Amino acid sequence: MIHSLPLDLSLERLRALFAYQPESPMLFSTGLFFFLFIAFYIGYRALRHTTTARILYVVLLFALFLL
Repeated sequence: MIHSLPLDLSLERLRALFAYQPESPMLFSTGLFFFLFIAFYIGYRALRHTTTARILYVVLLFALFLL
């Protein structure tokens, strides 16, 4: 029997995850950061032979981060 996990991924929740929190300022030590970094690195390495695609990949992900 497969159980589904409740995924509540709203824009407000994602913004709250990446917002500065004075009580825990180390954002880069969380499991979420590690997962996102590994996902980014896998995509970056997959595009290692195409320079233009790799640059667009980094720029587009950075632009999404700033939204």
